[in-house]
This record gives sequence, C-alpha cells and structure tokens, in this order.
Amino acid sequence: MAYIIISFDQFTPSLPGTTTFREMKLSFDILCHYDFWSLDDFKLRPFSIAGAIDGVINRSPMNGAGGGVAHFMQARQLVLNEYLGGVTLDYVISALGEDYDRTSTL
Repeated sequence: MAYIIISFDQFTPSLPGTTTFREMKLSFDILCHYDFWSLDDFKLRPFSIAGAIDGVINRSPMNGAGGGVAHFMQARQLVLNEYLGGVTLDYVISALGEDYDRTSTL
C-alpha cells in the first residue's frame, strides 16, 4: 500500500520588477511500507509512482493557481519511521498575474 500526501504552501510574493504576482510550492510526499517497495524488473514502488506524477505535473499549467506552470524543483528522500519511507517531489508554480479583483469588497 502506498500513501500520497499533497501539500500546497509557501506562497511568497515575487521579486520586484517581475511580471508575476506570487510563487508557491506544490509537494507530493510518496510513502510506502518497505516490504512493498520492490516491483518487477528491479523497480522501486515509490520511484515508479514519482515518475508517473512527474509525467503529469511537470511543465503543466495549474488552473486555479493564477494560471501558472509547475516546474520541477527537487526530489528528496523521505524517511518516516522504520516501516515507511519514500520520496518527496517539489514543484514551484509562478502565477502569471493577480488572481483576484482589486475592486471587490471582501
């Protein structure tokens, strides 16, 4: 059994002089019990899942995130405990413009 935890955070203003409103991070934590890591042909389950996710997310437009495009940032090892481990994929999304109406009243 595998678990995938999706996080959408680290919203930061873009640097002055750029054309975007903000940047944000999209992360996927892929966890799997160590007994189930091995697949056929010497493949490892968390990395196979990570490859499938990356094939869909990397360089894809993210509707609802200011129209930005997700760009692969890094992958890192994830060790939860002696039973669960995997990999974390991080993507940065730069919003193309402001995604709210300044004239509206909240």
